[in-house]
Amino acid sequence: MAVRLGDEIWVTIYVGDEAVKTKFPAYDDPDMHTAINELIRDKVRGRGTRTRIEVIEPRIRFYNKVAQDVEGIQFKDTDGKIKSLSGKTEGWKSRVPDNWKSSTASYFEETEALSKEEAKN
Repeated sequence: MAVRLGDEIWVTIYVGDEAVKTKFPAYDDPDMHTAINELIRDKVRGRGTRTRIEVIEPRIRFYNKVAQDVEGIQFKDTDGKIKSLSGKTEGWKSRVPDNWKSSTASYFEETEALSKEEAKN
């Protein structure tokens, strides 16, 4: 099966037995292309003995920059009613826990690493 450019990307993580799906722009979207490059580049900071590896923060920045929608999360509103969280919910990204953002964004690191490995063969 081929990757089709122009198609939105849905990434699924599991929290317990529940699936949480996040929608991202297509790979050929200019903002997505820039965000993936920044995600990979921003993991290493400094030079020589002062090199620092950052993983979580670049992933969270990536998620906050390009994630477009989410499914599979519910929250209580100010009236105590249970509602589904989506990209239409005001401030929805702030309700998604950072560790979920990090896990979701890691998909793109793994995908990029696999494509580079496969290109060598």
